[in-house]
Amino acid sequence: MPEKSGRLILRPHHTLCLQFFAGRGYSGEFVQNMFHIRQMLVEKPKRIILLHSGADDICAACPNNRSGRCRTQQKVDRYDEKCRRACDFSPEQLLPWEEANRRVRERILGRPGVRNRICSDCLWNSLCQQQDVENSVENV
Repeated sequence: MPEKSGRLILRPHHTLCLQFFAGRGYSGEFVQNMFHIRQMLVEKPKRIILLHSGADDICAACPNNRSGRCRTQQKVDRYDEKCRRACDFSPEQLLPWEEANRRVRERILGRPGVRNRICSDCLWNSLCQQQDVENSVENV
């Protein structure tokens, strides 16, 4: 997993994706990388991340990564921008994972319909919807 200056580099929308990761992905290498990143952040919530709207440490193992550009670049750029605005992230912002995680939970997941407005056309949306339903049933 590539990291620059010891910091974890994440696209803004990947702060949201990490909330729903359930061991599925584009390839075995991608799943293993995503699992490793998520586990590291769970174990080290104070880890500093760099929010970067471009290929990040998750993209590094994605088969859709074409020399640093996503095969669906316009779509992921849109997700980044919507997530960035919803969470009040600044471009190229450095912050602890626990702060980014808190913002995603409060400002996206804690507000009905916001996640769907960000990424309803995502390939993995049905997995996130299923987890949304399961979480809402658990909280009743």
